[in-house]
Amino acid sequence: PQEARRLGEELKELRKSPEAPTGTFDLILKGSILALQIHETFGHASESDRVYGYEDNFGGRTFLNPGLLQGYPVASPIVNFVSDASFNLGPGTGSFAYDDEGVAAREVEVVQKGIFTGYLTSRETAFFLNQPQSSANMVAEDWSHYPLIRMTNTNLLPGKGTLKEMIADTEEGFLLDSELSWSIDEMRLDFQIGAEAGYHIQKGKIKGLARFPFYHGNSLDFWRACDRIAGRKEWEFWGFADCGKGGPYQEAFTGHGLAPTRFRNIAFGRE
Repeated sequence: PQEARRLGEELKELRKSPEAPTGTFDLILKGSILALQIHETFGHASESDRVYGYEDNFGGRTFLNPGLLQGYPVASPIVNFVSDASFNLGPGTGSFAYDDEGVAAREVEVVQKGIFTGYLTSRETAFFLNQPQSSANMVAEDWSHYPLIRMTNTNLLPGKGTLKEMIADTEEGFLLDSELSWSIDEMRLDFQIGAEAGYHIQKGKIKGLARFPFYHGNSLDFWRACDRIAGRKEWEFWGFADCGKGGPYQEAFTGHGLAPTRFRNIAFGRE
């Protein structure tokens, strides 16, 4: 109810707004569209069954090969991704006490200060990767399905400051919130994501709306372009109840903790 008036006014403005321009702009993501960006790039890419060919559906492989572990910069130094189905960071959509191999939920660092540091594993793939234990990521849709390696809560840890400060520090760019469409290649590298509306930022202030903005890029280049993440006060959980994987097809609950995040010089519109 509190949002109804604002959304109604934005809808009226959006109907007469211009389409988003083509070019290179700074990009601030928040809410469900940032959750989607995390989910489709590092969430799925860190599932280790994709390394060994056990999963090849729905964009089924990964750019994160074992040779990159513990030394390869896959994001900017301010980016930290943690997978955790426990309540250490608070309850998320993907939280549980034990996975479907009976392993207790625990925290796993996927990216630490921009460096790729860990996969989501089963007991089997942990052995292949010389890991001492599973990361507790084996999840089945129900009793009749075989468990698969699934992201649980893949969280982007908070940084400093606020969204308001981030906008004030942006000369020219767009703030995007809710996603409209998306696609990504089978290695989880090249992608494009669209939103219904973009808030146009000029000289540190929002100056109106643009219709149907979409941005595209490469997962590695995109996360290396991250230069600011808002602090803990603006950090919150988002979730998906219908993450699909496998053959036969299964759905699972997944969660993503995040705060508004800025990326520099991102390609917008048609190439």
